[in-house]
Amino acid sequence: GNRDLDFRGKAARLQSRGGAERCVIECGGSASEPHRAFWFHTSESASSAVAGFTVRGGVAPFGGAVLCEAGSSPTFESCAFVENLALPGAVGGEGGAVRCLASSPRFLACRFARNEARRAGGVGGRGGAIQFVGGDPELRDCVFEENTAGGGGGVHITGTSTLRALRCDFVGNWTADPNFNGGGGLLGSSGTAIELRECR
Repeated sequence: GNRDLDFRGKAARLQSRGGAERCVIECGGSASEPHRAFWFHTSESASSAVAGFTVRGGVAPFGGAVLCEAGSSPTFESCAFVENLALPGAVGGEGGAVRCLASSPRFLACRFARNEARRAGGVGGRGGAIQFVGGDPELRDCVFEENTAGGGGGVHITGTSTLRALRCDFVGNWTADPNFNGGGGLLGSSGTAIELRECR
């Protein structure tokens, strides 16, 4: 039952005892029964924090493992997001591991590996690891590896947004659909601002 967790606006810190290597949230999501690990939607601030978890097997139309919306801006520290899927279909396929809508979360020393965003026919999804739609998110000391989407294999950012990334690695991410905007590592749409510092 440790899935679809909702902080309900609380400034709480959820921290594992043994770290991400020893504490895994198995979402067990599927096309017929979608599940993700966390849903932030009640104006949570940076004081709402998740630290030291691996999140695996999330499947949902938007944000396979985590969905942040309605101005929620939690903090994720030392977490791993592995093999999550933004559910393909007529809609959805946005943010394989994480989707943030008008939200400004922080990801600190997190790893995103083998997440995927796709739509019907296996192409066209955006943000294999993360999709940001509006807001001012921050990535610090994060690793994105082998994530896949139609556009923005690692990260897709759109809307009136400012993304700041410091000391992040984008390795082996790719776009499955060459006709869908590209951006193997990162794709920014019109109206966005992206600041990359000491990234690889």
